[in-house]
Amino acid sequence: MDQNIIKDGAVAALAFTALVFASLLIPFLLLVLIFFLPVPLVLFTYKYGWKAGSVAGLAAFTILLLLIGPLAPPVLFLFIISGVVIGELFRRGEPAFGVYAGAALSIIGGIVLTYVGVMALTDADPVGQFQSVMEESLDTTGGIIGLDADDEEEAVGMMMEFIDGLSVIVPAIIVISGAAVALITQLTSAWMLRKRSADVPRFPPLREWSLPKSFIWYYLIVLVLSFINRSEGGEGTLNLLSENLMAVMGLLMVVQGTAFLFFFFHLKRLSIVLPVLITLSMVVFPFMLPIIRILGIIDLGFDLRTRLQSQR
Repeated sequence: MDQNIIKDGAVAALAFTALVFASLLIPFLLLVLIFFLPVPLVLFTYKYGWKAGSVAGLAAFTILLLLIGPLAPPVLFLFIISGVVIGELFRRGEPAFGVYAGAALSIIGGIVLTYVGVMALTDADPVGQFQSVMEESLDTTGGIIGLDADDEEEAVGMMMEFIDGLSVIVPAIIVISGAAVALITQLTSAWMLRKRSADVPRFPPLREWSLPKSFIWYYLIVLVLSFINRSEGGEGTLNLLSENLMAVMGLLMVVQGTAFLFFFFHLKRLSIVLPVLITLSMVVFPFMLPIIRILGIIDLGFDLRTRLQSQR
């Protein structure tokens, strides 16, 4: 085997292992490093292919298995596999959304395997434990919210209802969180590759993003399921199905609406600052999400972009 491959593979495996240990030793760094962990394997796989990338990934996994034991399999499922997948898709010259599809599927699959493995081996539900911590925290801080008794009781009741509902939308949480991590990881990896003069595909501008027209019908079907679910009391399999599909489809419509905002301001030759501020404000002010979601539904259902362009 080429000495360069062995040397670069060793460097990639050691760099990956070092990032994992940094995340474990300094937990708050994990919030940042989670998006950089697969990068060494992405870079190596892009240069030498998925077979060499798999060998480097297995080498890193073996080291981690010896050093951190049961924590190694989640690292394999979440970061090693996704690193090799992203690197290989970049190497094949797949378009940006094609790379993203592979990245998202690999990371979501890794989350599912990790979640199921934790439940099977420890007989503990991570979401249930998180709910317990949140409820205890709410009980502790309930008296210092700063509201009068009636408003405080209503606010606490709404928060408890939200916490209780988390167990229902676990599949949606997994899909959405996996998709978000995949997007940032892909952008980070692409940035690192370009710094090495690699020619990797870029996402089109956000203003050009749009769901297939058929998604409006999927959304309407999910909306009908949601109405039926509420009329039947919101229990059982239908509740699980409708709540999760509505969460995912609703977020997709928010993305559609956000893309339309950028399209509109670009079409009118207005500053990009306002749509950027609106997008950022949705994180701070969640009440804006339904407004942007409705905008996305209208854009997709009535083909607003084509209509506006035809009026120019």
